Amino acid sequence: MRVESLRQHETTISPQASFLILCGLNTLALRMDQHCNSAHALALTLEAHPSVAWVRYPFLNSHPDHEIARRQMSDGSGMFAFGLQSGAEGATAMMGRLRLIRSGGNLAEVGSFICGSARLTNAVICPLPGAKSAIALAMTSYDEDAEDLVGDLLMTLDFA
Repeated sequence: MRVESLRQHETTISPQASFLILCGLNTLALRMDQHCNSAHALALTLEAHPSVAWVRYPFLNSHPDHEIARRQMSDGSGMFAFGLQSGAEGATAMMGRLRLIRSGGNLAEVGSFICGSARLTNAVICPLPGAKSAIALAMTSYDEDAEDLVGDLLMTLDFA
């Protein structure tokens, strides 16, 4: 068997990828704190907004499993979901007006993204009043300032 064909089936990551992962571990705790704090700030803001029908974030008092989350988790996570009073049509319009938060995306990417898909939430497992009439939006934030993200969302929700 030739060396080239053996290399095609290797299961180890490259030295460069290993190096980058090791470098990133030095700041992982700081980045996770920012990730969770930003999501919590956004979830609190959304819960208070009249255009928002519901918010699903484990560290909100309104979450059905809030007490369990507080006992089992040190932070509430960097992801949450919410539904708009205006439903799918309003969600599409809202996402089109965002400037800082990108539509679509991938969990492996750096930055904040929003995805308009009800399949990404646990609305079926933990139903909320009005959840069936609204589209769910899942969002995560990694490295942007929470105030900037809140401002981006508030600017778009004022038209929802």
